[in-house]
Amino acid sequence: MTEKAGGKAEDRNRLNRAIEKMLSAPRLAEAVRELRSEPARVLIKALLPLLCEGDEERRRRAALALGEAVARLFDEDAEAGRTMMRRLLWSLNDESGGIGWGAPETLAQAMIAHEGLAREFSHLLVSFIVAEGNFLDHEPLLRGAVWGIGALARKRPDAIKEAEPHLIALLSLQDAEVRALSAWALAELGGTASVAALQKLVADETLLQTRLEGGLRETTVGEQARRALAAVSRERTERMT
Repeated sequence: MTEKAGGKAEDRNRLNRAIEKMLSAPRLAEAVRELRSEPARVLIKALLPLLCEGDEERRRRAALALGEAVARLFDEDAEAGRTMMRRLLWSLNDESGGIGWGAPETLAQAMIAHEGLAREFSHLLVSFIVAEGNFLDHEPLLRGAVWGIGALARKRPDAIKEAEPHLIALLSLQDAEVRALSAWALAELGGTASVAALQKLVADETLLQTRLEGGLRETTVGEQARRALAAVSRERTERMT
C-alpha cells in the first residue's frame, strides 16, 4: 500500500469511528457537532447509506447528522446543496423505486440548520402531509414528515406556518402516533386555528412511544393535545398583551 493510499484508509477509518461514536453517544447534539470538522461532501457520502439502517434510532441519528452536513454543503456550494435536497425529496417519490427512509427528518434538519434552505424547501416538506399534494401514505414516512415539521416549527415557525391546516387534518387519522405527533407539531407551531380539533382529542388516552423533541418518550394522544391547547392559549395571551 502506498503512503497516499494508507493515508486515505486512515482517514476513512477515523471518520467511521467518529460516525459510530455519534450513533451511540448519550449526547447526540455534542457528537454531531464533533463531525463538523469533517468535509461536508465526505461526511454526506458516508452517512447516506445509514438512512437504510434497520435500527430506527441509528437511522434517526444519521439523518440529523446528514441534515447538518447538507446545510454546510449549501454554504460551500449552493447548487450542490440544492441537488442533495432534491435527491432526498426524490427518494420519497413513488417513481424513485426506493422508500426514502430518514429523508423527511434529514430535510427538516438541513432547514433547521440553514435559513436559506428553509426558505426554498419548507413548502415541499409540508407537501408530504397535504392530502391533495405529495401525501405520504406509508405511515412510518408520514410520521417522519410530521416530526420534521414540528422540529422545524420550533426553530423557524414562520417558515412552516402553512402546515397548520394540514396538521389539523391529520388529527383525525387512525394512526395514533400520527395524531400525537401532529398535536405536538401544532404546539410547536403555536397557531390558533386548531382548538376545536384538539379539544376532541383531550380524552384520547391511547398510549404510545414516539420521538418528540428531546428523544423517545412514552405519551398519549391526549397529553399532546392538552399541551398544544396550552400553547394556543399562551399564543392568544401574548397577542392580547
